[in-house]
Order: sequence, then structure tokens, then C-alpha cells
Amino acid sequence: GVACAPDGGGGTTIATAGARSLKLWRLDGSSLKLWRRAELSPAKPGVAGGGGGVREPTLCCVAYLRSGLLIAGTSRGEIWSWAAGGELVSRLRVHAGPVFALQCHPEEDWVLSGGKDGRLRLWGPAVWERANASTPTAPAQAAPVRMLDLRSLAAALTDVAGRPRLLGPPCLRAIHWVGERMLVGTRAGEL
Repeated sequence: GVACAPDGGGGTTIATAGARSLKLWRLDGSSLKLWRRAELSPAKPGVAGGGGGVREPTLCCVAYLRSGLLIAGTSRGEIWSWAAGGELVSRLRVHAGPVFALQCHPEEDWVLSGGKDGRLRLWGPAVWERANASTPTAPAQAAPVRMLDLRSLAAALTDVAGRPRLLGPPCLRAIHWVGERMLVGTRAGEL
């Protein structure tokens, strides 16, 4: 995943996430430089996979909140968050499978998350405030403001001939916020 945010100095910070890595880049004009590798394990800061033998998850998607907090969805169904300097500040268990999609509201710290479990969840600003006060060594539980289970909706979707439109449970892969509405894309290419 890739996410961008202004860095406050006229440039842009770019976060790239992947298999057990999160890199922060700085773009100033036409110059792109690796700024730092973000902390993935509080047990050994700055070193990916340094959690004392615990294998770190794949980071599936990333996004910046308006407040500057960087968040990432993991293959373990968690959302991790980092401070502006790349320090891991929280881990929240939010889905029953990988989190493949995150979308932040452009004006407030509201976040939509979606994943393999077929659920779309809305997280309010209070979740990130509480998360920043917790410890990142173990994932905390969090309750969404709203949850929409697309598995029950998918069962009711049929084409013009009455056949099921989805051949399996929906796996949410992309979310886009448009005003008060959202578009949700699935692994099967459905919207």
C-alpha cells in the first residue's frame, strides 16, 4: 500500500507498506529519499521483525489521518498506528481476517476499514485518541461506531436472471469516501 501526506515543510511524506515493512519517504520537489523505516516491533525499535522471534504481519494497506497519524491494516486483522516520527503507538484488533482497505475522511479523523471478513467498519476519532494512550506491545480491542456486514447483503444480490451476483463471500479490497457516501470494491470486482 501507499499513502501520502504533507510534511509541514512544503514537501510530502510517502508511506509504503508490504511484507513486514513500513518505509517512510520524503519527496521535496523532484527528489525522493528514504527517510526512515518505521518501527514494527516495540521490543526492538527501528528493526522490522525484531519482536523477539515473533514474526511481524504483512502490512496490507496504509493511510494518513488528517491529524497526521499513520495507520496500516495488517494480515492479522489489526490496525496499527504510528506517530509522525515513525514510532509505533498502538495496535487494535478490528477484523476477523486481513484488513485490506482503509480510507480516512478528508476533514476529520474518521476511518473506514474493510477486509477479508466481508465487514465494513467505521471508526471515530475517539478510537485513535484512546489507541495513542495504550501500549503497542499487545493488540487492544476496539468497538466501531458502525459496522455493515456485506456478507448478508451479498446473499440478496442477483443478476437480471435471478442468479447470485457473488459466487462467494465478499472480500473488501478498496474503499473510497465521496461526501457522505462510500464506494466499496470487492475481490470479485463488484462495487
